[in-house]
Amino acid sequence: MRFTLSLAALLGGLTFSALSGETEDRAELKKMEEQMTELLAKNDIDALLPLLSTDWKLVLADGNMMTRTQLSDLIKSGKLRFSADRVDEMDVRLYGDAAVIIGITSSRGAWEGSEFSGRDRFTDIFVRKDGKWICVSSHSSDLANSQ
Repeated sequence: MRFTLSLAALLGGLTFSALSGETEDRAELKKMEEQMTELLAKNDIDALLPLLSTDWKLVLADGNMMTRTQLSDLIKSGKLRFSADRVDEMDVRLYGDAAVIIGITSSRGAWEGSEFSGRDRFTDIFVRKDGKWICVSSHSSDLANSQ
């Protein structure tokens, strides 16, 4: 009986520890998503790039894709400028060392001097490499066209 109680206590501790780790991961990923959004709003591509894997790609609402290098070039050239970017309604799902975040972004800015604003549903996929989360892929869908 004593062994059973000790084993139950040990298993209960492992479950709590796993849940605690998941809670910490969720909080860290939400913070990263907010940080990425804030960096875009500031057009701080140099600070954003380390949060994106070197092979990161974004699937745009029109089906085209953009690479990490293309995003960097567009922002550095001034062709793409953000004046505001905000993230809401984040749903973080964990799968070991992989995570999926689905949420909504509201952004304003300019593309080749023409102002834009919009709301998009996004999906970001993260993996944990060497103990750090990094975004490996993103997808964006225009909410105005999907309602």
